[in-house]
Amino acid sequence: MIQNFLIEWKEPINVDIDSEINIIFNKKLFNILIKNLVENSIKYNKRGEQIEITYSKKQLIIKNKVSNKNKKIDISKIFDIFYKWDVSRNSNWYWLWLNIVRKIIELHNYKINIKIENNYFIVNLKFF
Repeated sequence: MIQNFLIEWKEPINVDIDSEINIIFNKKLFNILIKNLVENSIKYNKRGEQIEITYSKKQLIIKNKVSNKNKKIDISKIFDIFYKWDVSRNSNWYWLWLNIVRKIIELHNYKINIKIENNYFIVNLKFF
């Protein structure tokens, strides 16, 4: 599924996925989850930088470089529907997509962790 997204987006993305994937998930919701995460990592990736998608040991990690203006994201508010993190893009734009991602993950009793580290926005999904 991720490979199909890569063909469509034609962006510099490094994918390293363990061949032994066994996750119990609603297929439609999983498609929404992956599409939201990858599309937004492309949308907010620093131009010219490679996005990394890895899966191993029941963890999916999506990592993209953040530009200087995106470094001021308040991680404690990242899942809030009305958190406005970047007024320079659009004064009426909010991070609704991450709230949807979190709801999908919680519905399946998995965990999501988001952080910014060494100029990278990192989404870590844990499938127990």
